[in-house]
Amino acid sequence: SAVVVATAWLAPATDPQTLQAFYRRVRPPGMWRATAAAAGADPAEPGRALRHGALSILLVAVTTYGLLVGLGTWIARPAEWLNALSWTLVGCAAVPFWWRRL
Repeated sequence: SAVVVATAWLAPATDPQTLQAFYRRVRPPGMWRATAAAAGADPAEPGRALRHGALSILLVAVTTYGLLVGLGTWIARPAEWLNALSWTLVGCAAVPFWWRRL
């Protein structure tokens, strides 16, 4: 990965028209503020898309963990049904928040 970083820093800069065309076509999230502005888009859009994507990943992880622990507890220790129900509900409660971002 050091070679990739060194190449990125030492290679000549990409033509701004090429970057703008790429941005218009792909709309990548992240640190594209200057390119987005030059392409006529909202400069805050790439950062907002990155934050929304990161939040969606976190919420999917909450869903996955909650359902794994909850359903696993129900299977392995049925006597702990309240704990299992709690984890299952936490997992299910996160679904609408990441589902609408798809």
